[in-house]
Amino acid sequence: MDTLKDISPRRIFKVSRWLHRWIGLIGIFYFSMMVLSGILANHPCIITHFSVPASWVGQKALYRNWNQSSLRNIIFSTRNPQKGFAYGRAGIWRTYNNGKTFIPFMEGLPNSAPFRNIYDLYWDEKESRLFAGTEAGLFVCELDSDGKAWEICALDGDGEAILSLFAFKNHIMAITDSHFFLSDNSPPFHFKEISPRTPAPFRPKKTDIATLMLNIHNGSILGLPGKILIDFAGFAILFLSLSAFYIWYYPVHAKRRRKKKKGISYYQLSLFRFFHKYHSKLGIWTIPLVLIISLTSFLIFLPISSWQSILIFTLNFNSNDITDKNPWKEKIEKALYNPDTQKIMILTKDGLIEWDRNLQSPWKKLTINLPPRLMGASVFRYTPKDKSYLIGSLSGLYKVDPVSGSIDYLRKGGKKITRVCGYLKKPNGDEYYVHKEKGLKLIITCSGNPGPILMPEAIAKNSKTSLWKFCSDLHSGRIFKPLLGQNTWWLMPFIGTLILLCLALTGAYDWYYWKHVREKINMDLSYNL
Repeated sequence: MDTLKDISPRRIFKVSRWLHRWIGLIGIFYFSMMVLSGILANHPCIITHFSVPASWVGQKALYRNWNQSSLRNIIFSTRNPQKGFAYGRAGIWRTYNNGKTFIPFMEGLPNSAPFRNIYDLYWDEKESRLFAGTEAGLFVCELDSDGKAWEICALDGDGEAILSLFAFKNHIMAITDSHFFLSDNSPPFHFKEISPRTPAPFRPKKTDIATLMLNIHNGSILGLPGKILIDFAGFAILFLSLSAFYIWYYPVHAKRRRKKKKGISYYQLSLFRFFHKYHSKLGIWTIPLVLIISLTSFLIFLPISSWQSILIFTLNFNSNDITDKNPWKEKIEKALYNPDTQKIMILTKDGLIEWDRNLQSPWKKLTINLPPRLMGASVFRYTPKDKSYLIGSLSGLYKVDPVSGSIDYLRKGGKKITRVCGYLKKPNGDEYYVHKEKGLKLIITCSGNPGPILMPEAIAKNSKTSLWKFCSDLHSGRIFKPLLGQNTWWLMPFIGTLILLCLALTGAYDWYYWKHVREKINMDLSYNL
């Protein structure tokens, strides 16, 4: 009986060691890809200035007919309606003939996709000046200057995406999804952060389970220190993968050298000893982090309808509260200035908010039941004619009456307009919306014969996307969707999670075996070689 008891742990150890080695070898490429893409996606500011061809994310031509947010709006001159500026993910383009043709207007902007992804454009015709809110900061262009080049504005922020720009009195306001910045409308421009006062009973937006798990997965639940901790775990996984390969490769290489009666390099032996020494030591300390990373990834992407419904369940807890007390954190969709009421209107994930611009006065939430899950509002305009607000997102395009609270969905051909990522109205009254996949579509014409608004060929030929998007799609597996379709979910999150779990468990057992069981069963010490 004693012999049987001693054999059992040894057999488990053999199976565990075999699984640990071979699964580790198979996963080297996977871990290298996931670790590097995950770290870069976790710190987008590191790769802001880099872009990649759209084909890298599985698209031969990213833009067709102004689709994929390549056009968000065209602002026309009030003095000469033939002149205007188009802006969107494809940059800024100028027209002198009412949108029939366009020429690029991006001199001075960095040549990378984030800096040419324009969320909003403010044209101060009185001062002949343009402000551009990009994915990576704020820029200004003096139209009367000889160079006519864009220059970056000083901003009390970290290069956040500027979602909205507008002017009131002698001020310019820039708004991100979490912060407010204000500057005098005179150079040199320095946008200083301001903090609107919140009502006394105000409670920050709660977190759903999916967001909480994602914040745990990337470490953002603990702020920058949490992200660095997850980065350390990623580098540790990469080290463990490379060291596992060398620990397996070196004995095979040494055996071949001995058969050929050749010597073994001292540096190769030293490297083997180094990897052999620290592989288990580092691995055992990173197991908890590896388990957290793998389990959260698995649970986020698990394609079971009942589980997905649980993920959207709201918790009475805001994960941002741990390190960031900002009540606006990632809540703001768009904002504008209402010249009639002289108040700032803020469209948030919680609803429509009104603020009188006074830092001493709290803002007020309007009692309007907006459609749930705006899904990233891309359009927010004020219509002076009927004093309503036009809101557009992937879920629809609709007008909101702030007095009655009524919501009127816009339709085309009897069908509700959806998948909206842009909207524009020409000086003659023609209205268009931009469908995410199909591009520019006419809603209504007042001229009877609307002229074409053709996308320049240069946009389709030079389609680029940010390196951050490439890393994000690679890390989540979305980059393989054109090849695998709806089965993409199992390639990265599911299979990868199983690999990590298996390595963590087998590695833990191997460590435990060598520390506590080996002496009892008098195992042959040469087995490890």
